[in-house]
Amino acid sequence: KLTSEMLMIARNEQGEQHLMEKLDFGLLSELVIEELQTKAQEKNIEITLQKQDDLFMNGDQTLILRMMMNLITNAINYGKQMDIFMLS
Repeated sequence: KLTSEMLMIARNEQGEQHLMEKLDFGLLSELVIEELQTKAQEKNIEITLQKQDDLFMNGDQTLILRMMMNLITNAINYGKQMDIFMLS
């Protein structure tokens, strides 16, 4: 799935401009964790966030969220029960 997503991103970059904006990485991380918390709990996996204040980045919010969702979903899918994943 990740390969397909990366191919889609590359294709989009050729013909489409992405909206680059200042993003709060901590807030995006919270959103992704909140979205995936139930799935993690079903596998008895804990996701924690060590949020840093004032951590900003420039990027396309949709693409960054998609990338983060893919990474954490893969960690949940391929992690072992009782694992703890820490985002920092």
